Amino acid sequence: MVYQIDSDESTTTAVVQAVADHKGVHHEELEPIYGTVEPDALESIVDRGYDVVVQFEYEGEVVTVGPNQIKLGDRESSMEQA
Repeated sequence: MVYQIDSDESTTTAVVQAVADHKGVHHEELEPIYGTVEPDALESIVDRGYDVVVQFEYEGEVVTVGPNQIKLGDRESSMEQA
């Protein structure tokens, strides 16, 4: 599943909302993302406009953050793409 990051939304907020939408829950039902990834570091890396991809696991989903988009999958689908 691929989600687009709106220009007026932070990357961290977009990740949390994408995972919540994917799981069909309210974002407040998820564990805080800072237990998985440092939000300021994620923002700094992704928002500088570099052509980078950051991947981590959050709430049982493999989250891949790239330029303007978030891709969600599970471990099996992530491994198949590698």
